[in-house]
Amino acid sequence: MNSDEEPPISGAPVPEGRLFALFKQVLGSYSVLKPVDYVHLLSIARFKRLPKGEFIIKAGEYHYDIIIVLKGLLRNYILDEAGEERTMLFVPERKNAGSYRTVLRDQPSVENVLALEDSWIVATDFREFERLAQSSPSLRHYQNLLLKELLASTVDQVWSHVGLSPEQRYLEFCRNFPKLAQRVTQKDLASYLGITPTSLSRIRARIAQS
Repeated sequence: MNSDEEPPISGAPVPEGRLFALFKQVLGSYSVLKPVDYVHLLSIARFKRLPKGEFIIKAGEYHYDIIIVLKGLLRNYILDEAGEERTMLFVPERKNAGSYRTVLRDQPSVENVLALEDSWIVATDFREFERLAQSSPSLRHYQNLLLKELLASTVDQVWSHVGLSPEQRYLEFCRNFPKLAQRVTQKDLASYLGITPTSLSRIRARIAQS
């Protein structure tokens, strides 16, 4: 996640032109894209407001959209065998979400994705994107970059949970997501870190005293 996260939005409408501008900013971070690619991507993009607490993806559904958060915050979680929620990731501004089980394997989603804040997103059907990319080398390059980012993020998360202590995981989270800890509940953050809320409280107290 970028350290230059923007603050969450209120429930007030965001002007359409502002949404387009935010979308162009996200695309502009990929130098491989050409101006004509922006036009093509906008032709299949759908802008949507998600009120806080609304689901964009539910487990068991087929969901082919790749979602970019323009403003706000999403949470991706699964339910374990005991019915407990396990946070997989938080998705703030400029980051992507989706049911990668559906997109990559054509299988039902295993995760739920909901808005933790009033959010504005742009959703693109990955099947439509692939059709566009077939005739555009720059869009194919963009597609490869997105998949590499997904793979790198997954590997980093596995390494964090396997190779770091709980306190190290928390410190790493704060370094990578410097403003996010104040935007999520202690329960959700503890779940993401793989510890209990009580353990997280102790870690925070220990760090504060050091």
